[in-house]
Amino acid sequence: MKIDKNLIKYFFLIVIFWSIVVIGSLLWNIKQQKEVTDNLAKKDAVANFNKDQAFRLWASNHGGV
Repeated sequence: MKIDKNLIKYFFLIVIFWSIVVIGSLLWNIKQQKEVTDNLAKKDAVANFNKDQAFRLWASNHGGV
């Protein structure tokens, strides 16, 4: 059975194109996940800071520790 050389060439072009699409999707998803993680960490840090500030204000209004 003889396989046409053009068929092999198109097959490899499709495989290369698909690989580029998958790698591009992976990189985009990694970037998005990093942004989400950074935003979550920043919000958590701000919330903890505000909690500490509120506790210190409450403690100072009640005569300190």
